[in-house]
Amino acid sequence: MILKGFERLSELLAAGGITGELSLLGGTAMVLEFRARQTTKDVDAIFAPVREMRKAAVQVAEELGLPPDWINDAAKGFASARGEFRAGRLPQYRTCACWRQRLSICWR
Repeated sequence: MILKGFERLSELLAAGGITGELSLLGGTAMVLEFRARQTTKDVDAIFAPVREMRKAAVQVAEELGLPPDWINDAAKGFASARGEFRAGRLPQYRTCACWRQRLSICWR
């Protein structure tokens, strides 16, 4: 359902002449990039342009029967300000690029 939501989000952005960007965090990145688990309950992301993406996401939620906050930026405080984002194996859409933060492990 996440991919269908992303596809519809891209369609709505295209209809408005908007190019969006989703930098995926948490479970969604794990599901789509690493196939680490089967599902996630929401999409934690940093996204832009914020107002337009939120508006389109609400419409997608209504159309597909998803929770109104199926895409949210609640986890943005956990992303590194110096983080490097890359596409990896994430799906890309005509008017919406998907990125994930490069994973790094710090040993002490």
